[in-house]
Amino acid sequence: MQFRSAHGRTTQYAMVLLSASCLLTTPPEARAQSVSRTANETVVRRCADELWNKHKRAFIPMCYTTAYVSHTNGVTAPHKGLDAESEALAVTLNTWPDIKLTYEAVIVSGDFVTARWVMTAHHSLTAKEVDSHGITIFRLVNGKIAEDWTTFDRVPLIMAMEQVPGAS
Repeated sequence: MQFRSAHGRTTQYAMVLLSASCLLTTPPEARAQSVSRTANETVVRRCADELWNKHKRAFIPMCYTTAYVSHTNGVTAPHKGLDAESEALAVTLNTWPDIKLTYEAVIVSGDFVTARWVMTAHHSLTAKEVDSHGITIFRLVNGKIAEDWTTFDRVPLIMAMEQVPGAS
């Protein structure tokens, strides 16, 4: 069941369900390493700001564990490790050099932080502005992001790259 706001966006209720499903599949021993709710939210917000808004790739080791794994919809295999995250960020910044990420809602549940976000940027070749909405669920271990799952609307990105028939 989906809950929709008056604007047609999935509401915070869906994020709670996503967070709960991740929490229920995590073994109790992994949840025992929990850092405080506030600390986990602070880590996620600071990493988003330093990496996606200030574009500081050198900040990656402060945000992620060495065994970090990122799962993204539409990507055939997750990328793993700090080098893979650095490369992913470099490719993204090359394509969207003025990217900004804004969290619209954040829910914390133990070692999990779920964020509903909007990404705003201009494509490096077409200069078309794009807004893409998404949700990321982060799993933290000892104050760093160990794993995340992201889903987002790719259509605005594709249209900005003029790959959709009829895109202007």
